[in-house]
Amino acid sequence: MLQPFRPLWLSWSGRGEVKTLVRSEPAGSAVDLSGTALFCGLYLNELLVRLLGRADPQEALFAFYHLALTSLAQGDDIQSVLRQFELRLLHELGYSVELDREAESGDPIQPEARYVYEPELGLRAAGLGDERQAVSGETLLLLSAGEPLTGPQAGEAKTLSRALLAPHLGERPLKSRELFRR
Repeated sequence: MLQPFRPLWLSWSGRGEVKTLVRSEPAGSAVDLSGTALFCGLYLNELLVRLLGRADPQEALFAFYHLALTSLAQGDDIQSVLRQFELRLLHELGYSVELDREAESGDPIQPEARYVYEPELGLRAAGLGDERQAVSGETLLLLSAGEPLTGPQAGEAKTLSRALLAPHLGERPLKSRELFRR
């Protein structure tokens, strides 16, 4: 019954930090992940462990997590699944970024323009020297709409999501990223 990516109903008792598991039962079937999808599932788990508080009931986020795992198991576009989960996680934690408007002016994002994410501000039009971290308006609009990402858009979206997550993850590197590199 205790398999990776299997939802369980758990009951425990005890005071303080140390609890005793008193009952566990399946709450659904296990999601079968293998290969790259398995590493992606571990990445999702690590994000949740690092960013959620202990015993923090995130029912809406759990439903989206289960959907992301199912999509990974079905072989859906991994980059799109991961980026949408990361954005949903940030939204549920109260750190969402408006991806369809510039932060200061409120002007709509233009597909042909390039933009840069500024922490604690939001998106602004890219200027000279911003080429490395600039993201196309097209990528931002696809992310905002939850549409699939292809080619360079996937890379840009990954760079953006790392910038969005970095202040909340802290300095300690993610172990799941080390697994990907190996």
